[in-house]
Amino acid sequence: MVIPYYPLCINHTIDEVFDWIYALYKSMINTYSASNILITGSSSGATLALGLVSHINVMHENIEVPKRIYASSPGQCFTDEELIRKGRILDKKDILLSVSYMEIIDKIMTHGKTVQEYMLYLEKGDYHGLEEVYLSYGSDEVLYAAYEPIKTKLEECGVRVISEIGENLYHCYPFFPIVKESKTGWQNMIEYHKRKC
Repeated sequence: MVIPYYPLCINHTIDEVFDWIYALYKSMINTYSASNILITGSSSGATLALGLVSHINVMHENIEVPKRIYASSPGQCFTDEELIRKGRILDKKDILLSVSYMEIIDKIMTHGKTVQEYMLYLEKGDYHGLEEVYLSYGSDEVLYAAYEPIKTKLEECGVRVISEIGENLYHCYPFFPIVKESKTGWQNMIEYHKRKC
């Protein structure tokens, strides 16, 4: 198990974070086959897990992408009017994030620097080579507004998507099994990780 302590966008730009994650991944595949690597992330970590595949594909260095990803509540910037509309509906239920934050997060991630779109919008990524994604969201979180566009893009790239939507649940709920209603999500996550590639 590798747990990356990656640089945050508080002091770094998102492209620097992707370069760091990419270098770590390249070092991993010197030891492990890409088919034996399962990348897991929640929230920003889930965004980086999915975005890493696009980054690998854009770099064109003949690096094999990981085959499976478990992504809990991946996020992206909200500039699309439909995402903002859906997000505003969910905003009334979300206990952690807000639409207003998702509308300005690009400024935090870029520090004013121009970066490639896939680094800000998962729905604009290139996921070719990735075989399967387990995608989970709580139905009461703002980021759930981005679920359909992200799922559609993954499927357009030939990725098999397993979806889990926790009814009336919150951001990254499978990682908080202390709440009774999230225990099923936790168990599903554990079982997915136990499954052989």
